[in-house]
Amino acid sequence: MIDFENVFVDAVRTAVTKKFPKATVVSEFVPKPSSFPHVYIRETDNASEALSFRVTGGETNARLSYTVDVFSNKKSGKKSECKAVMAAVDETMQGYHFQRTFCNPFPNENDASIYRMVARYSKLQSTKMEV
Repeated sequence: MIDFENVFVDAVRTAVTKKFPKATVVSEFVPKPSSFPHVYIRETDNASEALSFRVTGGETNARLSYTVDVFSNKKSGKKSECKAVMAAVDETMQGYHFQRTFCNPFPNENDASIYRMVARYSKLQSTKMEV
């Protein structure tokens, strides 16, 4: 299985915390984050590309999908903060040749006082990392 999840998560963490030092970036769900802004990034699909198997066996490409949730609890400007954090995420993911397929505000069902944006990214990834 082609697996570069840690590379992408670490890159997003680095980019976000560079601009927002108090931000948390995780790849496992945290129901009540301890600090904000909070970013939850996870690989939501890793499917073998059927036409790219080697004759000797093994995949050469996989279709990867990532979902990124950005949360802000600021009293004022939480929408702006989410957009700024998402911009850092987006720049990083596009730097790895991901295509953004979705990005919108999304209701935060756990706590309506916390603003939430969700983005989805997709790409065809080979066994070699390309930046």
